[in-house]
Amino acid sequence: MSTHNGFLDKKGHPRIEIALRTPDGVSKPFVALIDTGFSGFVALPEESAEDLGLLPVGTVRYTVASGAVIGLILAFGSVSIGDVSYVGSIVVGNVRQPLLGIEFLRESRKALFLDGDVVLLLDKQEPGELARKLITET
Repeated sequence: MSTHNGFLDKKGHPRIEIALRTPDGVSKPFVALIDTGFSGFVALPEESAEDLGLLPVGTVRYTVASGAVIGLILAFGSVSIGDVSYVGSIVVGNVRQPLLGIEFLRESRKALFLDGDVVLLLDKQEPGELARKLITET
């Protein structure tokens, strides 16, 4: 079990430092936006994916906030936060920055906690256990 600390950027958006790793072991650090409006695991700008050397394995279709359906390149890799790694799909396309989405939170069994300027990714627990933990840590 682990808690990961993030931070709020100047616009108040939650971010966290991650490392992305390709299946052949190439790794690179990024600062990712934790985007609860993105249903996927990880999204990465095309330029960042090329720098990392991610190899496309196919395409996938996503519906974006405007309702438009777009095709994105699909690759596989892992996300490391601290010393913990999570394997999943990475979509590559027209995004401005790396994104961690809802699938990442679900697959990693993490809950996003925001309070003031505190950003935490906590192990998913029963609400009562989480409340007790937060009360005793403050």
